[in-house]
Amino acid sequence: MYVIGNSAWNFIAVKMTTLYDGKRIYQEVGEIIHNIRNEACTIYNNYEEAEHVLDNIKTNEKTKITNDSIIDSILDGHQLNIDTLKIYELVPTEICK
Repeated sequence: MYVIGNSAWNFIAVKMTTLYDGKRIYQEVGEIIHNIRNEACTIYNNYEEAEHVLDNIKTNEKTKITNDSIIDSILDGHQLNIDTLKIYELVPTEICK
């Protein structure tokens, strides 16, 4: 399982938009939501899918970026830097008692 974020504890949620160009139907990133709870982030099943979405984020200048924190949105104190986004692998572990 893979996620996109700018640190090992700060991930993003991605909302895709379906588009039609007259020949084909495809999806591109419509909105990025940051400063979210980690359980609300978008999880990808394979690395290639996460890499495709990250490339789409970095090349699409029309992507809407939303801050999920109301206080940060008002103060505008935490802007998301697209260049710092990376792919992180979530490794499930079992904790035995």
